[in-house]
Amino acid sequence: MADSLSLFSNSIVSGSISSTSLPGEPVNLKTNNSYSSKFDILKISESKPGFPFEGSMQAVEDSIAIEEPLEIIIAVVGEERMPLGITMRTPSNDRELVVGFMLTEGIIRHYDEILSIEFVGPETANYGLKNKVVLRLKSDKALDEKKFQRHFLTTSSCGICGKSAIETLGLMHKRETESAFPGIPHRILFKLSDTLKQQQIQFSATGGQHAVGLYDNRGELVCIREDIGRHNAMDKLIGSLLSTGFMDFAISIVCLSGRASFELVQKAIMANIPFVAAVGAPSSLAVELARKHNVTLLGFLKENSFNIYSGQQRVVED
Repeated sequence: MADSLSLFSNSIVSGSISSTSLPGEPVNLKTNNSYSSKFDILKISESKPGFPFEGSMQAVEDSIAIEEPLEIIIAVVGEERMPLGITMRTPSNDRELVVGFMLTEGIIRHYDEILSIEFVGPETANYGLKNKVVLRLKSDKALDEKKFQRHFLTTSSCGICGKSAIETLGLMHKRETESAFPGIPHRILFKLSDTLKQQQIQFSATGGQHAVGLYDNRGELVCIREDIGRHNAMDKLIGSLLSTGFMDFAISIVCLSGRASFELVQKAIMANIPFVAAVGAPSSLAVELARKHNVTLLGFLKENSFNIYSGQQRVVED
């Protein structure tokens, strides 16, 4: 049995990463690249009443979502460096992930604060990746370690959460504009989860990736990103849009393929996105945070129903 579970090829099925990326490079918002690998597995099935075949054990090839660490280091003019932490992510759109992370963690407010982004260190033997990135800011101010105390080892399943962070977020975030958000009809919201699912290329291949999509107020998909970590998918989405000079966050909707955690609502707030719709359930902290910051939060979004947990004023009947 051990021989049957050997790695096929460590092959990268889709996606690409450049070792050095600079602000201003073109970003394709509709191209949802990601990494997956082929593994040799055993598929077990059991017989069921009414089925004409018995249970079986088969050796088959399976696509697995790749999970790799990415160490993020911040630097300023003068080459002073400070490690922010390590996140476990699916390699792809890594430059956008870092840009989004910098914005949603309150380290930058605008894309033009970034001088360069460079992937450094030795390449991994299995996938040829560089799992360390240095982001240089244009600032020449000394780095304040206390400012970045929230940034330490995170996992792919969840970012860094905590009730005290609600107060911290209030200090970090100041809404730049209070744009008039048009009421979104039920019929538009009912379509979001299905549209998102149709574009989840990597989830269809591996079953192991979360997706986040950004829609305009007419329900048209603007951008989608996937990752093994839901918070990484959100950072990739925001970083992708920020890199293109996108300015309509305040009149957009973000749709989540799973649950709405505190971390995801926090990142939406930091990007000035006032409307979050989740296919799954919200957490208690997510609801508290959404209500505190006047964010519309929907949960259990389906093709014919959803729950409103906050911000009812942005939802209208047809």
